[in-house]
Amino acid sequence: MAFDDYLNLSNIDEKNARKLIVQRIRFLCGNTKLLNNKNNILVGIYYSNSQLTEYDDLERLDDCLNTHINSKITSNHLKDRLKKYSYKKGYIEKRFSSFRTSELMNIMKIWKTR
Repeated sequence: MAFDDYLNLSNIDEKNARKLIVQRIRFLCGNTKLLNNKNNILVGIYYSNSQLTEYDDLERLDDCLNTHINSKITSNHLKDRLKKYSYKKGYIEKRFSSFRTSELMNIMKIWKTR
């Protein structure tokens, strides 16, 4: 869904489409602390799957991500940038990213409308 939205938006606004696909992949492959809540909730690949003991599923997700990157992204620069993200690394290293509330709303809006 994120890649399809990138393809549609890139026809209208390439710069914003690139920014948004990077933010979405960074969000999906990492972890973040939700702002503006009392409990300082942690969400993401590790915190939503903390009981995971086998990494096979994460490796399959990484394979799927790389397949999408290679098949849907034409810019080599953007491909290289997106290939830095990994579900497995985000889980094992508990990688964190910070997003402003407005960025999170924009990142997640494609999933909320489905």
